Formats: sequence, structure tokens, C-alpha cells
Amino acid sequence: MKKIILAVLSAALLWPDNNAADFLQTGLSARSLALGNAVTATGGHLDTAFSNPAALQDVEGEFFSAALHNFDLVNGQMFAAAGRIWPGRNPLVVGLVYAGSEINNIDRTLLSEDGRPVEIGSFDSFKHNGSLLLAYRLNRNFWSGFSLRRYFYALDEATAEATGLDLGWRWQLPNWKGNQFFTGASLRNLFRTKVSWSTGHYDTMPLGLNSGLAARRRIWGHPLLASLDCVWQEEQNLFFRSGLEYALDWLALRLGWDDGLTYGLGLRCYALTIDYAQTMHAELGLQQRVSLLFEL
Repeated sequence: MKKIILAVLSAALLWPDNNAADFLQTGLSARSLALGNAVTATGGHLDTAFSNPAALQDVEGEFFSAALHNFDLVNGQMFAAAGRIWPGRNPLVVGLVYAGSEINNIDRTLLSEDGRPVEIGSFDSFKHNGSLLLAYRLNRNFWSGFSLRRYFYALDEATAEATGLDLGWRWQLPNWKGNQFFTGASLRNLFRTKVSWSTGHYDTMPLGLNSGLAARRRIWGHPLLASLDCVWQEEQNLFFRSGLEYALDWLALRLGWDDGLTYGLGLRCYALTIDYAQTMHAELGLQQRVSLLFEL
């Protein structure tokens, strides 16, 4: 099983959702996972900045977020902080993010003379990602942002490094019949991020574009959020993600689709929010994530 996971992770290095978060959603909170990662246009939460840096503009105070995720033999963690450093009508918001994941004790094998696989030890694989995010409100209804990411990956004795740039935009459309509408877009791996291996080999992360639409209205006195994302990447087929969230004063119920059903819930108590999400991955099996968000 470890070898299957390793093969999937190795392939994902070159075909990630963005250069700090592969399809395993490393660096995303449980809320995003439960919404099917259809969060390009949603905003309203620190975690959406990982998919669209312009969404960071919704941060009104200081936030700290932490997440743990696990599926089978892979474990990961994420820490993020964000706050306004330039207040006013058009504020500037800055965020810092770290995300990492690891697989330990992967069997190393070779074939004996009679063709039988023989174990000759084990090795570890891990990745570390650091990001600096900035978001600025250009006017009342238009936000922009960028994310500068530093990526490090280790596979046995080989290592890889990369530095990438993502750009994002978000617009609030005119309200219609009591509904709020938002649209957003994020351009990932601008200039096609170059991956440098310690072996002297070079790879390139493909250019990607996310576009999304979100609608919000109040039902029975509480907000219902619906979102739809269209995801394009070089060398891959176009695909869609979707999500629903119904938020009560202290409880949020979530449902989504991202090449499979996703679901979860959130509990809020004063300044602390606890989110949980679960989904079934085709190759890696059950994924679970728990995240905490604290607002100062």
C-alpha cells in the first residue's frame, strides 16, 4: 500500500492543483474539503485564500488556523495566520502559510536472481510548503491578490525545490432578489513553475486556471451558500467542483463534489471554529481532516 501511495504522490508533484497544494488538498482546511474545494469565489473564510489569494481580503481581524489530515499511511499538517496591516477603505491583508505531509518507512526492494522481490530497508518521503499571501481591495466590489510559494520535496535521497507565483481576483456582482453573487478566478503556477531536482533533472508544473461562481441567500433566517468551480490545467481535462453550506449560529452543514462526494460540518463557539470533513479518494481511500480557526 505504501508503494501505491508513493507512486500517486510522485505523480502529483507535477500535476498539482497549485504549487503548494496537490490534489490531496495539502494546505486546505476541513471546510474547503467538505465544500468539494469549490471555493474560488466563496471568500468569507481564511481557508479560501489557498485556492484564490484575493479571498484573503475578507479577513477583518487577525486569524490563526491549524489543520491535520490523514488518509491511510499519509499524515499532514497546516498552519496559517493572516491579518490587516493597512486598514481603511481599501485595506491590505497579509497571510503566512506552512503546509507539510510525510510518509514514513517506505519499503525499498530489489529483485533477486530468481526474480523474487527482496526488502533491503526503508526510506521516508516528505514535502514542505511555505507561502506569503497579499490581498488588496481595489474598490468596493473588486479584490485582487497574489501568493508567493516556496516548495520543497524529498524522495529518499533525492530532493526537489521550486518557487511559484499565483494570482487571484474576486468580484461581487449586483444583488438580485435578495441573493448575493460572487465570481472569482485564480491563475496558478504563473510562468510555469520550474522544479529543480538534486539529481540535476528539471520538471515544470503546468499552468492552471480556476474560475468560480458563488451565490448566497438567507433561508429561514440563516445563510445558504452554493458554489461551482471550473478547473483547467495544461495536459488535463476540464473538470468541475461544487459545494453547499448551510450555516446556523453555531453549526454549519456542508456537502460537496470533487470527483467524489465530500461532506462535513463546523462548530463555532465564540472566536473558535472547529471543522471536520471526510471524503473517499479513488486511489488513497478514506480522507479525513480536522481544522481549527481562531479569530482574535
